[in-house]
Amino acid sequence: MTALKILLGLHVVTGSIALLLGPVPMLSRKGGRVHRKAGFIFSGAMACSAAAAFVLALVVHSNLLLTIAVLTGFLIFCGVRAPRFRRGASPHLIDDLACLLLAGFGFWLLWRGAAPFDVTSIVFGVGSLILSARQWQQLRSVRPDWLLAHIAGMGGAYTATVTAFLVVNIGFLPKPVIFIAPTLIGTALIAWTSVRHASRTHL
Repeated sequence: MTALKILLGLHVVTGSIALLLGPVPMLSRKGGRVHRKAGFIFSGAMACSAAAAFVLALVVHSNLLLTIAVLTGFLIFCGVRAPRFRRGASPHLIDDLACLLLAGFGFWLLWRGAAPFDVTSIVFGVGSLILSARQWQQLRSVRPDWLLAHIAGMGGAYTATVTAFLVVNIGFLPKPVIFIAPTLIGTALIAWTSVRHASRTHL
């Protein structure tokens, strides 16, 4: 078995685990044993899947796969580190570096999407810049809202997993539609959950 097949197998297996397990921490009692255990496995599976996808994308020269890998990795990173701020921890250099790297990736996507015009690169380029800027701002707030960052990170990572699954298994729709539609739906759901969280916080 070649190294490429091993990477592909790792990506598929861990991505499938994350896809199936993702709803468990979302629907279970927050902070409970099931939530923490399932979330730990989900995060590990997503991290492995994203790392394998990143290497695969470089080998086969797939910009779409590279984009999903980078965004998924960033979201999981932010989602996993967010609970640290519950205990009053300060942001580390690695948090800033992650934001700067994503911003650089976003500018690269915009450059690629400018000529010839590529709507997918443009959309994900703008999204990467917004995501990195919001995380940067969140890290520098007086009291970082760790729960909001956790929800956004994990929810965004699961959205990326669903997107990848649809891209591979649905061939009758244009790829830009398959990429953008789950992102819009996932963003709307995350925003709705965030608004509910904010309303409860300020009651």
